[in-house]
Amino acid sequence: MQDNIQAKVIELLEKKFSVPKERLNLDNWDIPLTGHFFQLKSVDLVYIFFELERDFEIRFHRSCLEDYGFCTINGIVRALTQTASKST
Repeated sequence: MQDNIQAKVIELLEKKFSVPKERLNLDNWDIPLTGHFFQLKSVDLVYIFFELERDFEIRFHRSCLEDYGFCTINGIVRALTQTASKST
């Protein structure tokens, strides 16, 4: 399940937001997506949020957004993993 989640997040960033593949390597997964490196906008994170809810047929809990829990690739994967495990 974790591999599927990671692959989906990376695919979404690469295909919908044109993030270059070399920026999506594991070493960069804790860098904020809205920072200088990835240069996404806050509205992009909202789009990612709803896209993942739709694709995985889940609803993120408010706690997933606390303390910037949805601003890095690792944070998004963690939120998805926690939410998906509670809905199964």
